[in-house]
Amino acid sequence: MAPIASRHSLTATLLLVVAGTVPLTPRPAAAQTATLERAETALRLGDLAAAERDFRALVEADSTDARAWLGLGSALQDAGETTEAVTAFDRAAAAGVQLPGLGYRRARALARVGRHDEAVQILARTAAAGAFRGDAPLLNENDFAPLRSLAAFEEVLETARASAAPCRQRPRNRELDFWIGDWDVYQNGQKVGFNSIQLILGECVLIENWTSALGSGGKSFNWVDRSSGPETWRQLWVSDIGGTLDYYRGELRDRTMVFEGHTLGQQGDTIFQQLSFVHVDDHTVEQIFATSPDRSTWTPNWRGLYIRRQD
Repeated sequence: MAPIASRHSLTATLLLVVAGTVPLTPRPAAAQTATLERAETALRLGDLAAAERDFRALVEADSTDARAWLGLGSALQDAGETTEAVTAFDRAAAAGVQLPGLGYRRARALARVGRHDEAVQILARTAAAGAFRGDAPLLNENDFAPLRSLAAFEEVLETARASAAPCRQRPRNRELDFWIGDWDVYQNGQKVGFNSIQLILGECVLIENWTSALGSGGKSFNWVDRSSGPETWRQLWVSDIGGTLDYYRGELRDRTMVFEGHTLGQQGDTIFQQLSFVHVDDHTVEQIFATSPDRSTWTPNWRGLYIRRQD
């Protein structure tokens, strides 16, 4: 079992989240607030006896105080009083705390007292809520050792692993994966540069790293934008001389990813820009830049052929 002190940071974080996000009724009096703050400080510092004493005083004064029940359960759990901790966590849940941190604490306690099925059920709900960024919190916790032979626990692990890279599971996010890799880029048979495309940020973003044959460069971020209306692909390009292009409308059409955006001409007129990536085969991608005054007809003005570099 990990030392008690190693868990204090988790407890402190959990309590701060509870304080910031869960509406507690009614607002505690000044004396209660002072006691709560003192109890949480004691818990964070590992003074479990003082924390337990103050949290007990709080729940005796108000048996619906979810935050105090959670703190009491945490102090008891860290002190090894698992059976009583289960009761405190149950009271916290009944009082309205709906937080992943509570689920994790409750599941640990239930696993230790042999209520394995209940512990897995709580972990399943906690994982489904996106609380775990990977399976490490589950595999590294000794309290969960008795659960690891259960098929349902393996399902919890799979859910936790998926949460570590949620975009990996979304088909829309995988539409541009054919562009990933290292490429030599040619125009009219002449090599004009090198491009390296990589997945980053939990497989949610493709980053482009372009270097021209003359040494200039640029980068772009490519992602599925869900924040500004209907879901669409987006690309933001920046060059090493400060030039930018923002393609705010992108969609896969058959085997071609088509981005659209616009720039302004010298007279302030709008020039619509189109950027297309054609998935020719696993080793070849064609890139096409085109412009239009009205988005009804497009005039290609640059074509490049990507040839995948072989290992």
